[in-house]
Amino acid sequence: MPIKAPKMNVMMIKPIIEKIPTMIIAMTLMISCSKKDNLIVPSESVADFHLGQKLTNGNYDKNYLEIKLSDDNLINEIIVLSDQYETAKGAKVGLTFAEVKEKQGQPLSEHLSIKKGSNPPFKEDTNEPAEVLIYNGIIFFPEKNTNTVKSILVTNEPWY
Repeated sequence: MPIKAPKMNVMMIKPIIEKIPTMIIAMTLMISCSKKDNLIVPSESVADFHLGQKLTNGNYDKNYLEIKLSDDNLINEIIVLSDQYETAKGAKVGLTFAEVKEKQGQPLSEHLSIKKGSNPPFKEDTNEPAEVLIYNGIIFFPEKNTNTVKSILVTNEPWY
């Protein structure tokens, strides 16, 4: 003998259907907020740290970020050291230069001349041009002797 499914009353389903748009909006907001927490915005910010603003919360993981300040405690540069942060297009530490170009497009330049005595976000003292990927407000630096991103500099100063 076949089992009969209970008849669904339209009045029972209507409240559920009416809540679907609200649930979709709530889920979208939750997803977008979680992405923003670790977002790199060229020339502007990394997560809640914004260029040009006072560093009010020095409580951040120095294994993930390095924040350079001016004399008056304003954020000048942010160096990303972790793959926990990424651009809106998905570029992050650990990707190859080819993968960054695929996500970010063609860079403005792929070479950076480093003068002795300058303070780039890696420890080299040479006059040789460094292989980097320079975009407006963001520079990708490689692990030494590789094309894998080791750090990302977010700045509003031109470096090229």
